Amino acid sequence: MLVAVPPAQPAVPLAADAIVEKVVLRPRRTIQARAARHRRDPGSAYHLAGASWYGGGGGLACGGTLTSSTQGVANKTLPCGTLVFLRYRGHKVEVPVIDRGPYVAGREFDLTEATKRALGFGDTGEVWWRVR
Repeated sequence: MLVAVPPAQPAVPLAADAIVEKVVLRPRRTIQARAARHRRDPGSAYHLAGASWYGGGGGLACGGTLTSSTQGVANKTLPCGTLVFLRYRGHKVEVPVIDRGPYVAGREFDLTEATKRALGFGDTGEVWWRVR
């Protein structure tokens, strides 16, 4: 949008018919700002949480064995078998809670390797989640 600037504002005098483009810079909404706004709305379905991923093999706290194709998440408080919807950068997946963890401060979920691939998730980050 082009706007004529009044002659009293510029430091350098402009011709009476000069047109100057006015640029409005807005602060970029960070994920933390969106999360804070989201937490204030109790009716919101999704919540923001820190996450990481884990792999390998072995037994799971909720039963079963972890393989590279096992889809699920580890969470300390949600009951085993709870279905969790996860969103990350346009990808969505629904997976059960299959293990306990993570045990790193600031993280609420550990994603299995298969869940990580399905979401296009990196090593650590933040995901939007809700319970079914």
